[in-house]
Amino acid sequence: MPKKKGAIGIFDSGVGGLTVVKALEEQLPNEKFCYLADSLNLPYGNKSASDLEEICIENINFLIQNPLKALIIACNTASAHAYESLKKRFNIPIFDVITPSVDEALKRTQTKKIAVLATESTIASNLYEKLILTRMPDAEVTSIACPLLVSVVEENMLTHQLSQMLIRQYLAPLEEADVDVVILGCTHYPLLEKTIKEELPEHVEIIDSSKCSVLNLKEYLEKNALLEKSKPGSDNLFFVSGSTDLFNKIGSSLLNQKVNSVKR
Repeated sequence: MPKKKGAIGIFDSGVGGLTVVKALEEQLPNEKFCYLADSLNLPYGNKSASDLEEICIENINFLIQNPLKALIIACNTASAHAYESLKKRFNIPIFDVITPSVDEALKRTQTKKIAVLATESTIASNLYEKLILTRMPDAEVTSIACPLLVSVVEENMLTHQLSQMLIRQYLAPLEEADVDVVILGCTHYPLLEKTIKEELPEHVEIIDSSKCSVLNLKEYLEKNALLEKSKPGSDNLFFVSGSTDLFNKIGSSLLNQKVNSVKR
């Protein structure tokens, strides 16, 4: 049984998972978290399913050296290829970022026309489309791979002209798809949400998989009486498998606060 005083473990291929951290701080401000940015293996989007599973196992084995009450796979690609096997392998509640965002998209759509923006590997897994059609068989799903957007975020080029050009090009197929909901199927993408929104009709709703996953976790913690009632007495932990300097710079910018105690 998870311990109430444990931290929330989170991992991603880089800074994208910080969108989950941001949602965690907003929705569960009293919870302590332990974040791993596996930038050494960036990007996850071009890895095979077997390689991804091996990487995820290494990441979780590292994180569970700290007492954890739950863990979020803050990466859609890793969630698509390894979530089910990881749940069986580890004796800790593990949450993905895909299922909650699909559930939210199905609640919001009026036309049953849904778009998914994600990495090549996530799109190739076809998991989003399968989950949507299982729950809503008559839905129309437009899946778009956006492979370069992760690099744009990791390089902190959020407002650069290149990011605007890429987003415009990637979203071009949506002009004829007439969707009313767009799922940001990568935790890096919410950092580009403003630019993405500008390229969509006003009525189109955007689903942030990071926020959905944290709300799903919050519901679980409440149901199982695992919510922390007071502020953590120690700092949150940040670990990076690659450059700590780059993570410090980008992370501080994304969270609008200095990211302290980053360890490699």
